[in-house]
Amino acid sequence: MKVLIMGRKQNLYSSAIEISKHHNIVGIITCKSNAEYSINESHFENLSIKLGCPFVYTNNINNKVFDIIKNTRPEIVISCNWISMIRDDFIKKVPKGILNLHFGDLPNYRGNSVTNWAIVGLEKDITLTVHQMVSGELDSGDIWSQKKMTLNDETTINDINSFSEKHAPKLFLAAIDKILRGKKPQKQSDLDKIAFRCYPRLPIDSKINWNKSAIEINALVRASIPPYPMAYSYIKEEETIKKTYIISSYVVNKKTNDIGTPGHIIKNDKNSGDTWVYTGEGIIGLRKIKFDGENEIYPGKYWKSIRIRFGIDIECELLNIYEKLQK
Repeated sequence: MKVLIMGRKQNLYSSAIEISKHHNIVGIITCKSNAEYSINESHFENLSIKLGCPFVYTNNINNKVFDIIKNTRPEIVISCNWISMIRDDFIKKVPKGILNLHFGDLPNYRGNSVTNWAIVGLEKDITLTVHQMVSGELDSGDIWSQKKMTLNDETTINDINSFSEKHAPKLFLAAIDKILRGKKPQKQSDLDKIAFRCYPRLPIDSKINWNKSAIEINALVRASIPPYPMAYSYIKEEETIKKTYIISSYVVNKKTNDIGTPGHIIKNDKNSGDTWVYTGEGIIGLRKIKFDGENEIYPGKYWKSIRIRFGIDIECELLNIYEKLQK
């Protein structure tokens, strides 16, 4: 089958390589990559050179894109993480339409930042889906192939990305094979699920609320590890406020009979390098942290005292600034 590649990210790149072993890649279209992506537009361009097919870098469906369609006549498009909605006039020019890769158990988890939201939401599993793309609609098309991933209290966003990179090529090939054999997809409307969508996450969404449970805070850390915007908080050392990123954590206790204020450091282990923090429910252990602009460290080897607490009193800090300005 003549296949056009459209989108970005590592899983699409890996899929293009694998599909090229079985089908004819007739063109590659990509758009601006995000900072956290390990694959960018130059990788896709180099792949197009290797495969001997046209390449277009654009953030819009423009005349160059339509020229590729006209000149190469793809039978199907495979897509992942395209930057905007796909127009109907584009879809209609491809006989078999567009197959889109989405990490959601559709119609559940349509939309943005699905993998991050699934971890934060303490889901037990997440489903990688290849579905038919529908013009002007978000992740609503018929389902061709799926693969479920089990999540646990150690799963990180990068684990999910690795799962997608491994299984996306197989799911695309399975979907193409079904189409070639005249099989019918699963209609989302026939599934006994309530459709909902997720909205984009911003860096501020990774700010830690220490009043939440150790389980919830640990989930936020796992959903926000590098290269994504990391979970963070603020801590005051003497007169210096430091933005502190949490790189790695774990749940020490889901519940505790100890009494303290959420965010308070209650233990620093110089041998393991871990620091324990009291939360709204339970205790969380911090394995690695970094201060803004500095290298990562083991907090238990850095802090010596338990008379220190995450979070700052905004009113107090504003008063301190005011008093300094009056001098």
